Amino acid sequence: HSEDLDYRNLVRLDTVVMLMGRDRLAVILKGFVQAGKNPETPAAAVQWATTVNERFLVANLCTLADGVEKKGLGAPMVVVIGDVVGLCGAVDRKSFHKKN
Repeated sequence: HSEDLDYRNLVRLDTVVMLMGRDRLAVILKGFVQAGKNPETPAAAVQWATTVNERFLVANLCTLADGVEKKGLGAPMVVVIGDVVGLCGAVDRKSFHKKN
């Protein structure tokens, strides 16, 4: 449950990866900001990661939840919070879908 999260300790981490948080995303992200995480911290949501149907959105803590709603992203979803999100452009996403 999102209300059971220890946000004060979570905001100290450089990177947070969240699984299965789609339904409570807005509440969880608000908890990070209220606990002192910079609202401009990069955040990304990835639906159907590493599949040919992958969809993703890069935003920040304040805009990710609304963006996910507008883009219609759903479960299964992975959310990544932290500066590491800035590296997503350096990954060749198409290489995940190549057959060996």
